Amino acid sequence: MDAEIDDGSGEATLSGLGDMEVDDGSGELYVEDIRGSVEIDDGSGELEIRDVQGDVFVDDGSGSIEIRDVGQNVMAYEIGSGAIRVSGVEGNFTVRGGRFERIRYSDVRSMVDLPEPRRRGRDRR
Repeated sequence: MDAEIDDGSGEATLSGLGDMEVDDGSGELYVEDIRGSVEIDDGSGELEIRDVQGDVFVDDGSGSIEIRDVGQNVMAYEIGSGAIRVSGVEGNFTVRGGRFERIRYSDVRSMVDLPEPRRRGRDRR
């Protein structure tokens, strides 16, 4: 791991790094021009990730997420109360937890694996 970053609150921009792990409490986080993989645990606030040569792993509590131009795979373990927009992924795009209707993606070159859409209303049997 080239960098391990613990950000409590406030806006942060990370650029020009290699493999990195980020624990972000709250506030906007901008990650760009990364020569390796990125793993982010984000509490709240806007998250923008772009131009990553490796994989992107995200676990998010709340706030919007935008991920663009990733050289390998994107894995979102959890998407909280915000939306996620993903584009330009050379590998797979996978979401393990979150609301289907808040997920937007385009230009994913390999497999897309999303949670099942939630049904509205009562389950009538």
